Amino acid sequence: MNKKENKIYQRNKRQEKLISSGKPLIQCLICKEWFRQVGSHIVQRHNMTAREYRKKYGFNIKKGQLPPDYKEKKAKQAIECQGYKNLIKGKKYWFKKNQKGIGTYKRSKETLENLKNTSGKKVKKRKKCLNCNKILKNRQRIYCKIECRQEHYKIKYNKHKTKLFTNN
Repeated sequence: MNKKENKIYQRNKRQEKLISSGKPLIQCLICKEWFRQVGSHIVQRHNMTAREYRKKYGFNIKKGQLPPDYKEKKAKQAIECQGYKNLIKGKKYWFKKNQKGIGTYKRSKETLENLKNTSGKKVKKRKKCLNCNKILKNRQRIYCKIECRQEHYKIKYNKHKTKLFTNN
């Protein structure tokens, strides 16, 4: 058996072992083989970046392709080895708002749809008055006016009484 035949044999053996393991796999759309992590395969075998592959086949450019159980495993590993701290260290390289050079590459349809659906900012849930449901201002905690507070307490604490705060 020569080198090339041995490589093919080893690859086929790995494929059979992966498929028989019962773990979820992802299929490479170029060569139709199955992998746990298709991105590294594409870079090594097909001489294209994972981003180019996702763009060519219509996947979301910014999201990697991993089975759900493998994603969880990688997330746990990142927490255990504290790899997330590298993101904090690299903060000086993050893009800033209105910075030149952002958005110069072509975005996929999926990315454009995601950008339309989300404004990019996290939407804060605004607090509402417990009595009248008006949106509260920053400093107001539970009620918008003193009258709302008094009215709410009348309802809350005098449920079973027949007369509510009468002057008699």
